Amino acid sequence: MTGLIICSKCQKERIAELEKLEAENKLAIEILQGSENKYKVLLENLPQKIFHKDKNSVYVSCNNNYARDLKIKPDEIIGKTDYDFYNKDLAEKYRADDKRIMESGKTEYIEEKYIQNGQEVIVETVKTPLKDKKGDTIGLLGIFWDITERRQIDEALKESEERYRTIIEYSNDMIWTLDTEGSFIFSISALKR
Repeated sequence: MTGLIICSKCQKERIAELEKLEAENKLAIEILQGSENKYKVLLENLPQKIFHKDKNSVYVSCNNNYARDLKIKPDEIIGKTDYDFYNKDLAEKYRADDKRIMESGKTEYIEEKYIQNGQEVIVETVKTPLKDKKGDTIGLLGIFWDITERRQIDEALKESEERYRTIIEYSNDMIWTLDTEGSFIFSISALKR
């Protein structure tokens, strides 16, 4: 009789242990799901286009912003390559960049052409290799954004600076700039040349 009581007591302890483990696992799953949801919210609300490729440059995932550019849903990118979305030259360039980055193991910042709504734009792309626990490269993560307007502003500024420099170099007058206290910041006169 006492043997049955001990077994019954052992069973109750074992059941209590299992219930505790189940509660801990449930909590861990809830925490993991919460973390995953935060990640998804962040990924989907960033204005940048984000993608993930495997070590063969095959798409694994992307965010809505990138999918919208490609006129697909995010899950439709799975298993596709750049050849499915871009002309041959552009696809080969993207894949060569991917290969170089995955082989080097180093993150790269690249200014490159991109087709958006049928128009060519300039984007800044950051590509970084993804590694497993052993440190082996298993893919690539990319994020990019349109810098066409910034590039146009830079070009306009360069042109303006060049015109300003030309005016100063060929002017026969004295030219100066004063700060708010009336001190000279810049001055040049035809006599000094």
